[in-house]
Amino acid sequence: MQAEDKQGQRNWIVGLGEALFDIFPDQRQVLGGAPLNVAFHASQLPLPANLQVAMVSRIGTDPRGSKILNELSARNISLDGMQRDPERPTGIVQVEIKEGEPRYTIVKEVAWDFLEWSPLLEKMAKETRAVCYGSLGQRSPQSQETIREFLKNATDAIRLFDINLRPPYCDESILRNGCQLASMIKCNEDELSTLFNLHRYPWLEGSQLTDPSAILNSIEGLRKQLGLSAITLTRSEKGCMIASERGCAIGEPAKMAQAMGADPVGAGDATSAVLLLGWLQNWPIQRIVDSANRLGAYVASQPGATPRIPSEILQEFQ
Repeated sequence: MQAEDKQGQRNWIVGLGEALFDIFPDQRQVLGGAPLNVAFHASQLPLPANLQVAMVSRIGTDPRGSKILNELSARNISLDGMQRDPERPTGIVQVEIKEGEPRYTIVKEVAWDFLEWSPLLEKMAKETRAVCYGSLGQRSPQSQETIREFLKNATDAIRLFDINLRPPYCDESILRNGCQLASMIKCNEDELSTLFNLHRYPWLEGSQLTDPSAILNSIEGLRKQLGLSAITLTRSEKGCMIASERGCAIGEPAKMAQAMGADPVGAGDATSAVLLLGWLQNWPIQRIVDSANRLGAYVASQPGATPRIPSEILQEFQ
């Protein structure tokens, strides 16, 4: 059943951008792409009755594309914004884990590089309450233009920009425009220094680089300069922190028992899902970052970016 308000208008939480399969060294194929991961995790969390999760992307007419549709449908993620490309394949990414961190080889000229703007996407954008998009999804001119049009029409939505730098797709103009269209930003520690350099905001030195309070204060200064609602920093096992117009908080780090073949892929996207849901429901800032750390730690304890979340974890979000 679609989520609608009293006037019949739908209210979307949208993953906007790349939909693909991560291919691991053992040849496992796992549903992936940062915006898709966010949509997947959000769909598993307890949602208010007036919200539904949707994915907006483009996939091939090949078996991988059909599998993505089946996986999304099984999670009650709307397919309204999914396009099929008869000429180009569904995207794939070769993933390697080196020294505990993922390394990506991202295949070019795939379906999600050619996302088309349409009246349907315009309607969805105007009905969107929260959307997550990244820099990688804008590596091609066509998808870049479509994503920007969506964001310009999603004027009432939380617009979360995930600065997911994946060399060689680190175009400065994409980063600047992504920040300008955002109401929130999420990044890791390496991406944060890029963000500070991009906006010529003074970064920390010496012992300040290891002081969480100093880092948070500096992020808050940049947030105010950019006029954002929030900036969230993810720090792997150290957990995340947030500087926001509703307050600042450092999350309690979380640890989970590691499953066989565990990898950290998708943990940051779980953080994004909690951030969007918590912000929409006006959770206290401390609850948002603590819950984000718990969900991120669980995803990092499992193989692949999109594991099923067990009931004992979901209970924390009631």
